[in-house]
Amino acid sequence: MRLLLALLLIPPCAYAQTDSVGATSSLHGFPYVYYTPETGWAFGGVAVYTFRIDAAPDRYPSSAMLDAYFTVNRQYKITLLPEVYFKDNRFLVSLSMEFGRILDRFWGIGPHTADSDSTELVKAMVRLQAKGQVSLSHHLKAGLVYAYDREVIRDAHLNPLLNRGAGAGTVTAAGLGVTATWDSRDNIFYPSEGSFHQIEHTVFAAALGGDVAVQRTIVDLRGYFDIGGGHIIALQGMGTMIGGSAPYFLLAPLGGEMVMRGYYTGRYRDKILLAGQVEYRKIFFWRIGGAIFAGGGDVAPDFAAFHLRDLKPTYGAGVRYLLDTKEKVTLRIDYGRGRGTDGIYLAIKEAF
Repeated sequence: MRLLLALLLIPPCAYAQTDSVGATSSLHGFPYVYYTPETGWAFGGVAVYTFRIDAAPDRYPSSAMLDAYFTVNRQYKITLLPEVYFKDNRFLVSLSMEFGRILDRFWGIGPHTADSDSTELVKAMVRLQAKGQVSLSHHLKAGLVYAYDREVIRDAHLNPLLNRGAGAGTVTAAGLGVTATWDSRDNIFYPSEGSFHQIEHTVFAAALGGDVAVQRTIVDLRGYFDIGGGHIIALQGMGTMIGGSAPYFLLAPLGGEMVMRGYYTGRYRDKILLAGQVEYRKIFFWRIGGAIFAGGGDVAPDFAAFHLRDLKPTYGAGVRYLLDTKEKVTLRIDYGRGRGTDGIYLAIKEAF
């Protein structure tokens, strides 16, 4: 669990400009400090740059986010997330790049893993996911996905649950897949109407440069409703299905800052994850807003093993600060609770 002891050491910095054809761009950033018993003191900063290829009002804004931190015990992580729309929104290219030496935890596989103090591990990791999509209709896009994940586990013997089969040592996963997206949102950063539905299927194979043969399917279904006066209800249902003999880091993880807030990312892992959440959002005055959320989810080795009695709940609330009033980019601080666990999350852009 992350404890934020200092959020804004200095006020968020912001920069905006308009070019000769009327297209606008803006840059926002801020530093942060946090402390956990596992990492010690950590210092970092995050910045998001939004821009438009041209000034037409129906063009989606492109963005690039950079997040980097380091800790006093020599852990660090650098994340870069660019997403660019081209040619009247007809083409979309997005990347997710992560590099670092980080603390992770592994409690074992399944929905009933016990709490333990011997779950920690330190790993060096390089992750890349690239997507290219082209419009098939006004709201529908489809394209290709490339994924690369290399994990080097340090001191694996410190975690008695980890073994070579679960992903100890050095493991590389490389995969190629297809994706399709239906996107009718009125705003990609802070939607109040419309829907976003995406399905993605990736095949990891040795022929692509990896060590594992795994198939992964991710389904993400979202809907947004403005019930009047800027009061917004957002809904999400999602599932991840894994086939093959997957290392622990490719198993479907429950928890994190996006889905099932309140649980450590990967507190529960298995071949199938099903989860859903609902969130109420509102900008109350000036740039200040808030959110209340609740949901539930679980993992299992197959669909027949899901049981309602095992469902893990999540609920919580958060504060929103509107970094960019034109594009509606938010800074959020969420506090989530789960079954016997909780967490604080600092992020740019909404969870879904």
